[in-house]
Amino acid sequence: MKLLLPFMILIGVVLGFCLINLINMKLLLPFMTLIGVVLGFCLNLIKDYIQNKPKIRTGINESSGKFNYYKNFVNENGFDVEKIATPDEASFLELKIKIDVYNIGKSDTAIKDLMIDATANNTTMSFQPELKINGETNKDYTFNVKSGSITTLDYT
Repeated sequence: MKLLLPFMILIGVVLGFCLINLINMKLLLPFMTLIGVVLGFCLNLIKDYIQNKPKIRTGINESSGKFNYYKNFVNENGFDVEKIATPDEASFLELKIKIDVYNIGKSDTAIKDLMIDATANNTTMSFQPELKINGETNKDYTFNVKSGSITTLDYT
């Protein structure tokens, strides 16, 4: 869009000049084809930008998912025990979710980075869990979502 602004200003100046000099249209007649080409090019750039803009939607797959807080402690027999706890007393959390990524745009879209933010009691923790994309482990956190397709992300 930044590249488009000078062209639009130029077209505005030329059209303004045309309106002011309606009497001298014979001077502008040789440049009308050039103005039409530049205007068509600018409109095509705007159309391509609007149509090919990445359009990604996400949704949690309702069929599976687990989000639990746990605390570790030693029981009366001396064994380490994990017990489901509240966010205040938890020592770690377990997150297992599936997220569906929908690409509703007209072109393929690359996802370069994934981060999950978990917030409890005004404290936010960000992490990158192990990621499986359509059943295959992905350590790069990058993948391509084809146009009109759904990709399932499995966080564990």
